[in-house]
Amino acid sequence: MPKPLGWLLLLLVVVACTPQTPDAPVPTQTLIPPTVTPTVTPIVPTITPQDLPAPEDFSLTPSPTPLRPIINPDMTPDEAVVLLTRQDLADNTGVAVEQIQLVKVESRLFYTVYCSTGRQDVPRPLSRGYEIVWALDNQTHTYLTWDESSFVWCDIDRLRGEYLAAIDPIAAELSALAIRRVRQQDDIEADAVVLEDVLPVQWQDTSLGCPQEGQTYSSVQIDGYRIVVSDGETSYLFHTDSVQLVPCEFDRATN
Repeated sequence: MPKPLGWLLLLLVVVACTPQTPDAPVPTQTLIPPTVTPTVTPIVPTITPQDLPAPEDFSLTPSPTPLRPIINPDMTPDEAVVLLTRQDLADNTGVAVEQIQLVKVESRLFYTVYCSTGRQDVPRPLSRGYEIVWALDNQTHTYLTWDESSFVWCDIDRLRGEYLAAIDPIAAELSALAIRRVRQQDDIEADAVVLEDVLPVQWQDTSLGCPQEGQTYSSVQIDGYRIVVSDGETSYLFHTDSVQLVPCEFDRATN
């Protein structure tokens, strides 16, 4: 056998006896889901209207509140002359008109006018007009009017009685309490007992101006009222602080 053939046979034997290396596994790829591309919504600019109304364009002018007296609010006098008297009082006292309260208005028929202030005018015979009462601080101011613009500042007095009760709720409540007490203790009909007077007072001790024999009182200033109610025949006097009534002996010297 020639040598080349032998070498070939030997090579084939060697290859057949050599162990074969297995193929390397192919790596598995992880699938990545596609990313969703967001849709961009276009922003439409808001158009600001021009010439918008200002807040003051919406403001409403309130209707003036008609003047109504506290004691008789159903009374509807000629408001022009009432306003004239209020302005006159404001001018003479140097206060703002808002500080002046309309207490009472009554229709009057005048022959002549007499006023304690000394400011007097004489109206035409049988002139029809008003008596107007204003409250300012602790005083009442009374005006008499006639025609459409004629008036006189006629009287000044302490703020007391029905006028005080009309604008002071504590005085009104204590006065009502005094009337109820007299009505109940004497078994009097409701309409028979009326307020005769109520006056603000500052008492100098806890007796409230009605000391009782054998009692001791503290010296202290106490704001209160002196109240007089009447059943038409008898007057009843009470002194008060802001909450209690003390019956007293009647003494007109303290008026």
